[in-house]
Amino acid sequence: MLKLNTISWLLPFLMASLPLMTGSYGSVGAWCWIQTNQGTDSSPVDFYVGTSLRFALFYLPLWACIALNAATYIYVTRHVKRFSGMGSVGQQRAKTVKLIRLVHRLRFYPLILVVAWAPSTINRLHDAVDPGRPVFWLSLLAVLCRSAQGLMNALTYGFNRTVREAWRRDLCGKKFRSSEEDADSDKAKLIGDAQDVEAAPVPRLRQPSPKKAMPREMKSHDSDAGDRTSLLREFS
Repeated sequence: MLKLNTISWLLPFLMASLPLMTGSYGSVGAWCWIQTNQGTDSSPVDFYVGTSLRFALFYLPLWACIALNAATYIYVTRHVKRFSGMGSVGQQRAKTVKLIRLVHRLRFYPLILVVAWAPSTINRLHDAVDPGRPVFWLSLLAVLCRSAQGLMNALTYGFNRTVREAWRRDLCGKKFRSSEEDADSDKAKLIGDAQDVEAAPVPRLRQPSPKKAMPREMKSHDSDAGDRTSLLREFS
């Protein structure tokens, strides 16, 4: 934790203090940043010094962080896909599906950083190559893309299926039913049918009563009685 705080706070503080110690901060049009004289005497900061500070303290670290973010998202995406391929059932399977959807949205974040900062970088490269001749439409595009970074992040992260279905529900009223609600209702119906089947009494089959076997002695007495009756009939 100490190492993380040192990198997160001390390094940016040193990078922001270096232009302050050299007196490079000043008005650069619409905002305050590192000045360059752009080949004229409008700024006391040397053109090459100001341009070097701009790229060394901002644009090079910026694109290094963008590359690091892209590599991290690729690493996470591969591991999540590998984990999802192992197979799972029940509630764990549903969590895996949601995680895969989230990972699919993660690949847009490096693209958003590229779209937001590529025009500004190109504009600064043009100023370094051809100072004193700014391009208006390129400067305007750089401002628009940087300002739209928050909007692009919000749309990528927040405009998911749940948010879209909430908008449709608000716009269409009670007639709209989301796919999740349909799935929940079908699932509840299946669970209710299964519970009814389990709660239903099982009919018991009536088994035939086994025949009682007569004792051997009783069978012998019955046979003797039959023989005596037949003899009496013959002599009578």
